[in-house]
Amino acid sequence: MPRARFCCTLLLAALSAANACAATLDLAWWKDGQVQTRTLSDNAGSGAARFDAERSVPLGSLWKLFVYVHALDMQVATPDYRCTGANPEEVYCCDPGRSIARDVALVQSCGPFFAPQRLMLSTPVWHDYWTRQLGVPLTGDLDWLADPARLTPERLVTLRSLLRALASVPPVSRAQAESALLRVVLDGRGAGTVRWFGSRLRVKTFSWHEAGKPKQRLGGAAGWLADGTPIWFSGHDSSSAVLQ
Repeated sequence: MPRARFCCTLLLAALSAANACAATLDLAWWKDGQVQTRTLSDNAGSGAARFDAERSVPLGSLWKLFVYVHALDMQVATPDYRCTGANPEEVYCCDPGRSIARDVALVQSCGPFFAPQRLMLSTPVWHDYWTRQLGVPLTGDLDWLADPARLTPERLVTLRSLLRALASVPPVSRAQAESALLRVVLDGRGAGTVRWFGSRLRVKTFSWHEAGKPKQRLGGAAGWLADGTPIWFSGHDSSSAVLQ
């Protein structure tokens, strides 16, 4: 089956199977150096509509995936994070007095674990690393990757730059990230969807809101398919609801 058709079929199956998910789903993937897009609808068959790959979307919690990859490749120390109960974000991490390790922190989207300041990430090293991976200066639509301090949930990035960055991740660190992210469909936010996706979907979830519309929920995920294809999808609901 051609890759484009496979991607659409995979996501359409999940979309049409759910009763409570968004009515439409925006899907984008990277193929041969270009972004392919589709807007899928549970009322419109295969959903032939396309949208602009230059569209800006909020980074949401996807920033943690880029910190994870950088830490792996550059052998940055990633000690377990110990929850104290003082940080509200620890609700995604662990109970007070307990700790969380790197792979589980990625799946559960534990922000405090990946905080650049906690991991003492060097901005010059970070900048050099992503410049090397992408092979171009981190300017224009790639400037969000120039400094780890710029990786905030509200940061708007173009889909093209996001998928291009995912495509630049080295195979070894991508494989380790994929191994961790399989838990998303096994017992994470996509628990129960493994019957649809099997082991084909290796993604980091995100939940945020439309730019300038704090009441308009936006959820989805980004990462890779089993063959290494970078993929992103989003709908108007939480990431859990979109996956379900």
